[in-house]
Amino acid sequence: MNTFRSDDRFKNVTALKRLAALIGITTGIAAGVLLALPSRAQQPERLPTVVINGKSTQTLAAMRAAGDVQTLPTVVITARRGDRGLDGEQVAAR
Repeated sequence: MNTFRSDDRFKNVTALKRLAALIGITTGIAAGVLLALPSRAQQPERLPTVVINGKSTQTLAAMRAAGDVQTLPTVVITARRGDRGLDGEQVAAR
């Protein structure tokens, strides 16, 4: 009787399953250790309370109708873009 050697075709799959199980167990232990560490978070400091007192006034339309508001002249501002080759510090130095 002759004996033929054959390879286990699931040898690589078994090794990969063992490696995956080892990685999973190691990750679980590391997560457990990290979760077991005491928390060092501090209580947030309480900000001061701001109290705002005020009173209601007439609307702008009602004040204009009563003649209490004078309109200021309109100011038109024109601007142009600076040189593209200059950065902010060079413009500020001018």
